Amino acid sequence: MTRTVVPATYALAVATVATGAANHALTGLVPALVDDLHLPLSTVGQLATAFGLASGLAAPIIGVLTAHWPRRRVLLAGLALTIAGNALAALAPDFGFLVAARIISGLGSAAAMAAALGQAAELNAPERRARAMAVVIGGLTIALATAPPLAALAAAHHGPTPVFVALTVLAVAALTVARAVLPVQVPETAPAQLAGRLRAVTIPGIRPVLAAKFLMAAAAFAVQTYLTALISTYSPAQMLAAYGTGAVLGTHLSGRAADRYSPRAAALTSIAIQTVTLTLWPVLGPTPAAVVLPFAAGIAFWSAQPAYVRHLADTARDQAPAVLAVDSAVTFAGMAAGGLIGAAQPVESFAVWLPVSCVSLSVAALGVLVFSGKNSFGVSVSSPARTVTSDTNTGMARPSLGLGRTDSVEAPIKPETKRLFKQSCKAHKTNMTDVVNELIENWLAENKVTVLPEQQALPLKDIERKAS
Repeated sequence: MTRTVVPATYALAVATVATGAANHALTGLVPALVDDLHLPLSTVGQLATAFGLASGLAAPIIGVLTAHWPRRRVLLAGLALTIAGNALAALAPDFGFLVAARIISGLGSAAAMAAALGQAAELNAPERRARAMAVVIGGLTIALATAPPLAALAAAHHGPTPVFVALTVLAVAALTVARAVLPVQVPETAPAQLAGRLRAVTIPGIRPVLAAKFLMAAAAFAVQTYLTALISTYSPAQMLAAYGTGAVLGTHLSGRAADRYSPRAAALTSIAIQTVTLTLWPVLGPTPAAVVLPFAAGIAFWSAQPAYVRHLADTARDQAPAVLAVDSAVTFAGMAAGGLIGAAQPVESFAVWLPVSCVSLSVAALGVLVFSGKNSFGVSVSSPARTVTSDTNTGMARPSLGLGRTDSVEAPIKPETKRLFKQSCKAHKTNMTDVVNELIENWLAENKVTVLPEQQALPLKDIERKAS
């Protein structure tokens, strides 16, 4: 088994740096835009809402319509739209024109992000998929760590226009790298109707994760969008740098943890950290300890992303492009909701009520994952088998071939063999379920056994009859 991600994965990270910078730089531009456009903070904050709504609405449609395209082509198209949006923003004469430019950038970001995650899943082996996702999402967090503070510093001295020009140049560079490095991979997914593609979201275990991610994202992006108005004890650049640094660290650590341990535990821990951070915000915000808050908030939200994406990609399998597009839509919808949540808070007590509102959302996200059951993120390899209705078994879940409770996959395995298997997996830092899934998939491929998505999983005797 491979120990590292495929080198081309880093080209995908370059693309997400460019699209992420186009997205997150707005946070650092907010003070300059308020002064330049002579508009209130709540109005300028709706630029994030416009970006999020455009991305959220477009992501599932783009993902469905382009599911049979090579991911490289979709990524290049997304970067081209990002270039166009940034260039138009640099030329924007008024707020309305700027909103239109942000919508175009949002469309590009929706296409590019889903394509980058999809190609990362295609390029890398299952046992390294979460780490590959962390590399791709790491591009976003690098952009988050650098673009907002740099944009804030540059805009404070030169205005927002040069920042948009720099974002355009960065997107052009990312497109050039992607064209030169990424391979053309034709997906196995055939064209299908929109409704058929969106039915992938009904695969067991996907909807609770998407619901929790939306609630968590709404809280996180509300804080991120209005971060410069929440803390007055430090400069905007310092606060934005602390948040971005936490995001980079959280993504890096979570990618490794999701591959080695339970993605469900990683997600629950992240939501718990976010809840505690936001609860302490009204108390620590006016003190010198306030710098810890954005750092912890960055760790919390972005550390959950590799676990979410790993689960969705493994569960959806051949329908991963459509599901990852919906996942991107959920993230961007959370961004749009965050902008609206901030605008709805009373101005006189903004620094108190915004964190309180976000605590409520974080608690709801935690409840969705806890009360939806352990199977939202898969079960251990020793859990009883359960019948499924498609071949989209998650790589984190114990594989099932439609066997009854008394015919579980591991029933014939000798205790000593099982013990040695567990010890070997632990020594090699490999997830047991990944190994089991790979062995079963190889056996099915060698024996030309196919379980159709629209059929229920077949008993072993029926599988053997069809194989023969």
